[in-house]
Amino acid sequence: MKIKSQKFNQLILLDTPYAPTVGGFARTQKIIGERHKVDHWYYCREIFHNILYNLRLIFFCHNTGKGAAVAAFIGKIEEAIDVQPRSEFGPTQMKKMMWIKPSPWWTKISMHRSLFTILLRASLKYVPSKDNFEEAVSSDKYLKETPYAFSRFMSGHTKYTGRKRGWHKQFCIMAQSCEEIDKLLIKPKISEKN
Repeated sequence: MKIKSQKFNQLILLDTPYAPTVGGFARTQKIIGERHKVDHWYYCREIFHNILYNLRLIFFCHNTGKGAAVAAFIGKIEEAIDVQPRSEFGPTQMKKMMWIKPSPWWTKISMHRSLFTILLRASLKYVPSKDNFEEAVSSDKYLKETPYAFSRFMSGHTKYTGRKRGWHKQFCIMAQSCEEIDKLLIKPKISEKN
């Protein structure tokens, strides 16, 4: 699945009181001048999901130098399922922290938020020069345990019809048969696509 590389935009200045764990998420607490102040980092994805609702800017902690790879990985997914508008990504002055302006497509719907944070974690294993997309996907426990649901999602069946929260809970623990998953992930109507 080759696509054009994801643009890695301008620098955003970030102040944080401590170095977070790789895979951690944060939001701006306040802006002082041109600097975004972050007081707390969340490693638990489930806690961050409620905060992510309609959020326009988040920060993500990655291994040194992996920010552009994270952007490229999410870019591949957004291209494959035609997310509009696309998410934007860029560096901070901290080598292990990047900013993300997630597409509203990811932040409005609970199941999309759950999958988005899983995908960000999987992106940590992505190497654009190797284009090891499948390897990166299977590096994440939650995607590895939900291969049929993820494959169906990537084939354009992005509308979730269920009522449960959490990608892994729904597609691994609750609905395990292909027939159940087919009913839970359907193709959106054109008017619902974005």
